[in-house]
Amino acid sequence: MLYCGLLGLVRNGGCSQSNMAIGTASTNASLDGVSAEYGSVCTSISSMTLTWNTSSSTARSCGPILPLRERQKNGGQASQALGRSRGGFSTKVHVGVDGLGNPLRYRLTGGQEHDVTQAEELIDGLDSEYVLADRAYDSNQFIESIIRSGAVPVIPPRSNRKAAHSCDEYLYRERHLVECFISKIKHFRRIFSRFDKLANRYLGFLHFVGALIWLR
Repeated sequence: MLYCGLLGLVRNGGCSQSNMAIGTASTNASLDGVSAEYGSVCTSISSMTLTWNTSSSTARSCGPILPLRERQKNGGQASQALGRSRGGFSTKVHVGVDGLGNPLRYRLTGGQEHDVTQAEELIDGLDSEYVLADRAYDSNQFIESIIRSGAVPVIPPRSNRKAAHSCDEYLYRERHLVECFISKIKHFRRIFSRFDKLANRYLGFLHFVGALIWLR
């Protein structure tokens, strides 16, 4: 039984301070008069004195109240592939396709990211004979990575290049396959308008749409 200072008992009608102890009431009694303390008033009760067999333990105190933890946010704009560009607050989809226009890889970045920043990851580990890309991918580092992989870069030079490199214009005509694929995924409303907040969910729908195009 737990007692937390609700009743204090003394001998000969005196008042005592409230106690706090853990124990059991004993049946030992004497004929001395006692009084009980309730708040600041002492009242007489029967002529029996109760003694308490208390243990050395005390009542447990209340623990500290921990503050509520805030819900963890799912990253910022960069982790959710959102950014502000000239076209507004948007997401840029980087796509690599094969010789038939079927998707191979996707990369998501904010709208302000340059295209060439994701170029090497799009072709990393892929076995290809030619790599076609537009002028935005004209970078010495990217062209060197294409040559090291054993492929031939087909990328027209930028207008501000001091030493322009050659480009096979006949093969470059096949780059329209990328534009055709982008036109296909724009038929899916959930892709071109992006209703999903999380980037991984949006990327999941891109893979789903890509699978549908592969099955056609």
